[in-house]
Amino acid sequence: MSEDLRIKKTKLAIRTTFLELLAKKPLKKITVSEIIQTAQINRGTFYAHYLDKYDLLEKIEVEVGAEFSVALQNINSTSLKDNWEQGDSFSHMLPILDYVEQNKSLFKLMAENKLGNGWFDKIVSQYFQKLFPSNQPDDVWSKYKEDVLKASIIATVNCWILGGCLEDKEDLAAWMTETEQLILFEHS
Repeated sequence: MSEDLRIKKTKLAIRTTFLELLAKKPLKKITVSEIIQTAQINRGTFYAHYLDKYDLLEKIEVEVGAEFSVALQNINSTSLKDNWEQGDSFSHMLPILDYVEQNKSLFKLMAENKLGNGWFDKIVSQYFQKLFPSNQPDDVWSKYKEDVLKASIIATVNCWILGGCLEDKEDLAAWMTETEQLILFEHS
């Protein structure tokens, strides 16, 4: 069943207000009172949807993760192999960069406020599960490679976002893929 339009508008107002406040001050200084006053809703309305500001942040993260999953729909290990065989070694990185660029204000807020590293790690983990579904978790070296690669992607994307997304996506994707290949295939 679809969510009522009024509820959608209310949640959007709360989310927008929260993100605007987060752009101005750290999370620990934002209060529910401030959110409800700025969003022009009553306290009961806020608590009908969220437990507190941390629950609101978590639900935003979940929503973004779900949207990101949709962006990754067409990526899989077969398409990656096909792309590599055709000389297109980096297009699998573009959906990540496209999504980040489309939501750069949110990603920038998360990076600036040092929020969401666990959230972005989950997003990058989704990406890895689609690309490398047969990765054996028992192999400690494969796990290390995956962790180093995840950290590299997260750090690169954070630098790109905080730097204003100035570098061309295709160039960045190509560089990230080179790094990926060095980590994954070196000393295999």
